[in-house]
Amino acid sequence: MAASPQDVVEFGIYLPLRHQADLDRLLAQLHDKSSPHYQHWLQPAEFMARFGPKPEDIAAVKTALTARGLTIVSSSAHGVRVSGSAAAVEQAFSAPLLKVKSRTHTRFQARQALQLPSELAALPLRVTGLDALPLHHVHARVTGAAPKAVGDNRYSPTGPYWFDDLKQAYDYPAYSAKTDGSGVSVAVLMADLIFPNDVAAMFNHEKFTAITGKPAPGVTTVLVDGGGVMDGYGSVEASLDVQQVLGGAPGANVTLVSIPDLSDDHIMDGYQYIVDSNKYDLVNSSFGGCELAYTAAYNGGTDYTYILQQYHDLFQQGNAQGITFVASSGDEAGLECP
Repeated sequence: MAASPQDVVEFGIYLPLRHQADLDRLLAQLHDKSSPHYQHWLQPAEFMARFGPKPEDIAAVKTALTARGLTIVSSSAHGVRVSGSAAAVEQAFSAPLLKVKSRTHTRFQARQALQLPSELAALPLRVTGLDALPLHHVHARVTGAAPKAVGDNRYSPTGPYWFDDLKQAYDYPAYSAKTDGSGVSVAVLMADLIFPNDVAAMFNHEKFTAITGKPAPGVTTVLVDGGGVMDGYGSVEASLDVQQVLGGAPGANVTLVSIPDLSDDHIMDGYQYIVDSNKYDLVNSSFGGCELAYTAAYNGGTDYTYILQQYHDLFQQGNAQGITFVASSGDEAGLECP
């Protein structure tokens, strides 16, 4: 349905990194054992001073959008998060909005390609959150009936893998010094929240402390853009990811970075928090989708591949800071794309 003029719309605006050739060379040096710059990781402020958008360009975006009746919700060195009435957004970007409701969230989509305000037309802005792109989906699948009690399907052919089964699945020597996660911080980026009792139930059932000599694992939760909900469509995957990281690397510090849904807008804000806070050594993402869905052929002639480039910028910043990103590949291969 068409958005009502008074509906509140929130979206993101990013600007690309600068000095791309210099950044590519630096990243090669940071990961080259023969380079004197090997693993001399940058801090976020240092990275953005060298490669980030010009502060005056971000200031110009804030000034222009504020003058058009929009509100700057938050800002980062990459860009800004913006809020305003649907009427103000439609006028600023010369595009009517649709209001699309799902089970738990409401999204707004531009019915045609956005036109940047004239005073910002010279800037290479990347707008996220007003597109009609499909949500990413989780890669976890629940098979068969749920067990009646903890551990009932411990030896079932349909799973699950418990923390001390991982060495069989991936052929590594679990719980030796080689797999000690002490001192390592891992972020799990996922929509929604974990089931609150699952972590304790899993590790107590499998006698984690007796086997490893380490305290029972726990997890910290950070909410980005308000975070997700309990028992949402991402909760099974979030619970699975947290448990497998804790079991595969005993002693690791694990944080669930919870976002409202798997739209690019919220995923990007989650990655933005991770690289800006610079607290994590590893980032796990178990969701995916068809990359061709960003191309003009899939969107009535509108090219959204700039969103993929913005992901690339965030990953490059993380890599320059020493952060490793791990993503599930899924099993569909080319069948992922319609």
